[in-house]
Amino acid sequence: MTIFNPLSPIGDPDLFAGREGIRTALSESPRSTVVLGEARVGKSSLLLQLKRELARLGPDGTPRIATYLNLRSPSFRSPADIYTSIAASLLNELRLTYNLKVSKYGLETPGASGLLQLLDTLATVGVRVEVISLIDDLDRPEAFLSERELLYSGLRQILDFSPSRLPVTLIASAALPFLALESTMVSKLCSRLDAIVLGALSRRESLRLIAKCPLFDEDSDILKEYLADQTGGHPCVLQELLARFVRGFESVVPLQELVKRECADLAERGATFFAQYIDELSYQDVIHLLAIAFQTDGDYHPPPSTVKRFVSAGLVREVSSGIPEASCKLFFQWFRFNVNQIFPGLAKRRPTSDPAWVASLLQRVLRTAVGRSPRVTEEMLQDVTKAILKAADLSPVSEAPLKYKGKTYRVDFALPELESAVEIKLAKTARQVGALIDELQADLDAYQSCYRNLIVVIYDLSASSRLTTYVAGSRNPFVRYVLIRHDDPRDPK
Repeated sequence: MTIFNPLSPIGDPDLFAGREGIRTALSESPRSTVVLGEARVGKSSLLLQLKRELARLGPDGTPRIATYLNLRSPSFRSPADIYTSIAASLLNELRLTYNLKVSKYGLETPGASGLLQLLDTLATVGVRVEVISLIDDLDRPEAFLSERELLYSGLRQILDFSPSRLPVTLIASAALPFLALESTMVSKLCSRLDAIVLGALSRRESLRLIAKCPLFDEDSDILKEYLADQTGGHPCVLQELLARFVRGFESVVPLQELVKRECADLAERGATFFAQYIDELSYQDVIHLLAIAFQTDGDYHPPPSTVKRFVSAGLVREVSSGIPEASCKLFFQWFRFNVNQIFPGLAKRRPTSDPAWVASLLQRVLRTAVGRSPRVTEEMLQDVTKAILKAADLSPVSEAPLKYKGKTYRVDFALPELESAVEIKLAKTARQVGALIDELQADLDAYQSCYRNLIVVIYDLSASSRLTTYVAGSRNPFVRYVLIRHDDPRDPK
């Protein structure tokens, strides 16, 4: 078994499993398609597998030429480089496979029009082939992001005007947000493409992939089920584990012991492997994963679109309560083990009974977590704050009730160990600031009747100077304010 490299797509067909429906449909009757999915879910590996399967005659006997390129390659500096690469691959394949003398053909002019001219010329001299261009990371041409619209319009022209004797089919991959790019940029191209969302492997596909590893035989069904359960069908995690089993195999070590040992090691020390996945995510996504990892009472409220993406990636699954729970168990075990490396401010070696440390923690992490989000709600702030407090081992108690002058109050989070409480406020508009300050003033007496220290987090969308004046004017040493402005220039964009 070839050793799997998680930093590269799967090049060995023996390591590839699953996706039969997509592969059969596109190999038997290729159609222009964009494959969408989360990072590390197998988009590049699928395109490479399709290239292998498409490099043969079509059902009507027409030869096929499949070319593959990845837009994140540094060799592509402009859209013209893409068309030149497709042309070069086409001509080379015609020379090697079909003995066509191609030295007199080439791109007379760069760009999409030049490729179309080449196709027309080849068709005129009697060449008849089906050209299938597989383009990886269509949404991420790293070297020329500002020219994406030019690339997409050129690809649309090629799909629309390639000659009938040399039709061009585009099969591309992209991250899920690709379809949400500016409509003028992608809509005309996407109207020519079918969209397929690539998710985690099914349990049956996972078991088939595990069976490809020579260490597992028919008597290993319990271990196969265990691995499928630990990985949740995340193909990259499963492939990494199988590669570890092969590397660490010793004939004197029982397979069950090897599997448990490597799973535990990946869950605790898989920094190189999992960190590359974290790097592909937005900071907001990482915060949502943090909240899922540390939720214990099912009151986390993740955005439905985010949950859908995590489900598609095989990281979480939805249950009847609507609250996501871990599907790829090894990922979340690693996440909890290594949370202090991901968020250095969460280090548990904190001063004893020091609310100032908590205030500073929330100032740093909460600012980074939601400071870039275009849509901020108080519920979101509470979710993220709770995740931070849990990850910092502060054991927050949500909606803790207290009685004051015959009235029941509920503080957002009580921190019994620190004799402290955390209250979250969202200032949406300048008009609301006065009412927010009045409400806060009314609550402070009640909260301080029960808690020695109070941390007040105010997330400011209003840009009102009144909040700055109010916070600066506080003289109460037992109330610490964390004022976070949405448009603060210190926030990473």
